[in-house]
Amino acid sequence: MGFASRKRKDLAHVERRQRSRTSNKPLIISIGHHDYRTVDWSPGGFRLPRFHGEPRPGLRLSGALDGLRAVRSGRFVAEIVHVTDDGEVGARFLEISPAFFIAMTEASGR
Repeated sequence: MGFASRKRKDLAHVERRQRSRTSNKPLIISIGHHDYRTVDWSPGGFRLPRFHGEPRPGLRLSGALDGLRAVRSGRFVAEIVHVTDDGEVGARFLEISPAFFIAMTEASGR
């Protein structure tokens, strides 16, 4: 095993996220006709405990932050990046509106 391979293996457990997750203040997001409470979230994406329908990596989701649903500026577009055997869904944001970003910032307390 070469040096680079050993180094990659040693760093496999290191968190590579650029932004920390928030799990103690879940967001309520609306996708289609369903509301979801996030398991955790960051400005980069979110995780849901379940998803109605047939989630699969690459599926694009459009939705809104609860409370901003009627405001067109409270919207987002995300892409599912993984689905666990238990049905948990991880998605990354592709587009978020300024109002959505401000609401996330306020919710995180940062």
